[in-house]
Amino acid sequence: MAFRTPSPTREGATPGSPRRSVTALPPVPPPGGAIRRLAGLLDQAGYNATRVRAHLGVGSLFDLGGAAPPESRAAAESGTTAEAGTLPGAVSVLVDLFLRGRRVPRAQLDEALGAGAASLLLEAGVVRGVAGGGVSGDGPAEEAEGSEGRELAATLLLYPVGPVLIASDLTPDAPGCLGGELDTLPPEAVYPALAGPNRSFLADLPGEPCPGDLLDLCGGTGVAALLSAAGAGVSGTVISADVSPRAAAFAALGGALNGVELEAVTGDLWAPVAGRRFARILAHPPYLPSVDGDHAFRDGGLDGERLLRRVLEGLPAHLAPGGLFHGHGLVVETEEESAEERVRGFLKEGRAGGGEGGTGPDAGTGSSGEPRSEPDLWLFEHEAFTPADFVVRQMQAGRMEAGAADRHLAGLARAGVRRFVRGSIFVRAGGADDAGESNAPKPNGCPPLTLRRSRGTSPGVLTGSGELDEAGSAELAAFRQSTRRLARARAGGTVGRLRCRLAPGARIQVSHGAKEGELVPEAAALVRDGALPARVGIPVGALPLVPRFDGTRTPGQVRRETVAAGEIPDAVSTADIRHLVEGLLDAGLLLPGDGAGAG
Repeated sequence: MAFRTPSPTREGATPGSPRRSVTALPPVPPPGGAIRRLAGLLDQAGYNATRVRAHLGVGSLFDLGGAAPPESRAAAESGTTAEAGTLPGAVSVLVDLFLRGRRVPRAQLDEALGAGAASLLLEAGVVRGVAGGGVSGDGPAEEAEGSEGRELAATLLLYPVGPVLIASDLTPDAPGCLGGELDTLPPEAVYPALAGPNRSFLADLPGEPCPGDLLDLCGGTGVAALLSAAGAGVSGTVISADVSPRAAAFAALGGALNGVELEAVTGDLWAPVAGRRFARILAHPPYLPSVDGDHAFRDGGLDGERLLRRVLEGLPAHLAPGGLFHGHGLVVETEEESAEERVRGFLKEGRAGGGEGGTGPDAGTGSSGEPRSEPDLWLFEHEAFTPADFVVRQMQAGRMEAGAADRHLAGLARAGVRRFVRGSIFVRAGGADDAGESNAPKPNGCPPLTLRRSRGTSPGVLTGSGELDEAGSAELAAFRQSTRRLARARAGGTVGRLRCRLAPGARIQVSHGAKEGELVPEAAALVRDGALPARVGIPVGALPLVPRFDGTRTPGQVRRETVAAGEIPDAVSTADIRHLVEGLLDAGLLLPGDGAGAG
C-alpha cells in the first residue's frame, strides 16, 4: 500500500521509547520581498531537485520516506561537501538545514551561501536562532539573539519537488523530513508533499496546458497547483483551496517561492469557490480509512470515501464545459457495484442535486439551459486490497490496536465493503476541451465513457525517475484522448475511416514451436509496458498488417495493400481487419491518427 509506514524507532531512540509529538507549530512565514529574495538565493545556490538528488545519491526525493536523508555520496567518498557548479557546500548546507533538520552555524551558512545569507533567512522567517549544539529535533532549544557564534534551525521543511520548491511543517523526529513519524504531528499540521501517498497523485498529474482557471482542491502545500503552473502552464487564475488556514498559508508561501500568482483560499471543500467553474480541477483528499482518526491531512472516515464522495458530487457544479478533473483516492467496491460504477454514481448524484457549492439542481445544464452531456470517466487502478489486508497492515505499522481493528472490520462489513481500489480518477466534462479533440458535440447515441485500466510501472517502485512521471502522465493523456475519439467514431459509424498508428512502446511478441524438425511461429501478440500495460493476441497471419498502422492508412487501405503484396489472403475482409483494429484501440496499443480517410 502507499500509506507510509512510520519507522519503529528513530535515530538515537530505543525500541519501545515513547514517540515525541509536536505541540506547538511555528508561524508560517508570510510571502513578501524577503521570500522572493530567498527564492533567488536558493536558485543561485543550486538547491533544485537534480542537484539535491545527486548530492544524496537517490533517484527520487520520495525515496527519502521512512529514513533520514543519507549523507552525500560525494562527501562519503571524498570527504568534501563542495557541489559542482555552486557555491562551496551550498547544497550540502541547505540539505542539512531544511531536509535533515540539523542546526547550522550562522558563519557556515554565510560562507556557503554568501555574506548576508543568514540574515536573509532570518528575515524571511524560515530559520530561527538557537543556542547550543546538536540536532534541532533533540528537544527545546534556547533562543539566542545577536550572537555571531549562534546556530540556525529551520522553522519548516523546504525541499524541491520536480521543478518547484515546496514548504511544509517540520516532522517531529528530525533529522530527515520524512524520518519523522507523521502520527505524532498535530492535527493542524500541513502534510509533507514528499510523503508516500502524494507520489501516485503527482505521477498522474495532467501535463496538458490548462486553458482557463485551475483549482487545487484539498490543496495542502499547493504542490499540484504549483507543478501545473510551472509545467505546461495555466492561462487563468491558479487557486489552492484547503479547509486549513495553515495549509493556505503554506500554499501562498509556495507561490511566492516559485513566482506563481497563486490565490490561496480557506473553507470547507467547495465553499470558498461556490458558484465558480474551472477548466481544471485537481484533488487529493485524505482517504485513509479510519474509525478514530482526527488528522485532517490523512483520515477519510470509515471507508475512506468521506471527502472523495463530496468532491465528486460537487464536480458537475464546478467543472466548466470541456474541463478536466484529476483526483486520487480510495474507492469502495461492493458485491453490487464496481469502483468505476460507484464513481459514476457520485457524479450522477451531483448532477441531480446541483452539486455541493453549486446554485441548485441545474448542474446538468449548460448556460442556456440545454442538457449537458454526461462526462467521460476513467479510473486508473494503482492497487486493490481487501479490508482485512488494510487492517493487518495498519496493525503492523503500529497505527491500529486490536480493538479498533475489530470495530473497523465490523463497520466495513456492515457497509458491504468487499474491496478498496486506490487509483487516479479522471473526468472530462462534455463540450469543448483542451486536448486537441473535436469541439463538436458527441454524435447521437454516443454514451459517456466509463473505463477502468490498471496503472502499470507503479510510482512506488520507480527508480532514477525523479519526483514526477511525465512519460506516464502523457501515456494516460493519450489513452484518454484515443478512447474518446474511438467512442465518437463508433457512435458515428466511422471506425473504418480512422487512420491508426501504433502506440509508443508497442512491440510484437512471437512464440515458436517445433514442427517437423523446424521452429515455426505458433502465436503472436502485440504488447506494451509502461503506465498502461496491455497484451492482445493476434493471428500469426495478421503480422504483416502491423507495420502499416502508421497513421496514414485506414483499415481498408491496409487490407488492399497487404492483399496486393500477397502478404494476406484475399479472403480476409475489411471487417476482419476493422475488428482487430478496434480491439487494439480498446487496449491502447493503437491510437487514432489525426486525420480520417475514405475507407
